[in-house]
Amino acid sequence: MTTSDPEVYARVLVSGKFDPLDLTTFLGIEPTEFWRSDDVLTIGKGSAKWRFDGWALTSPADSDMDWPKKLTYLLRRLEPVKKKLLEYTKNHRLEIEVQCVAYTDDRVPVSWFSKSLLKQIVTFEASLDLDLYVLGQEEKQPSPREGPNKTRSVEP
Repeated sequence: MTTSDPEVYARVLVSGKFDPLDLTTFLGIEPTEFWRSDDVLTIGKGSAKWRFDGWALTSPADSDMDWPKKLTYLLRRLEPVKKKLLEYTKNHRLEIEVQCVAYTDDRVPVSWFSKSLLKQIVTFEASLDLDLYVLGQEEKQPSPREGPNKTRSVEP
């Protein structure tokens, strides 16, 4: 990574003990990624197992430093199935988390969230997590589509 190419993305994560394929079928939306609690998570030279099942919809990871824009994009995609999502998460006792992630070495993403965006997050009964990783010149961040959260296709 150089000073000119931060990696910034947002993600809506559903987590707990459930079958992510069942949620995919129920919602009719394919996630960007999903995993089961027994799946191996590789980070750098180490590995561990996921402690929970996960279903995630992630915005494109790029150098656009606007977290609110990325969140708005995701929440609009989920808005048509919000009622179903809330029903499923309530029935399965799952958590919804909105995550904003940035890997950068010299810039900070837009971190101001309008009242209307915060209200929208609340209507999803979601928590909000902001992760800002300030990296040195030699460090490389794991992409949201490699490393700890490899994309897996959902087969019909």
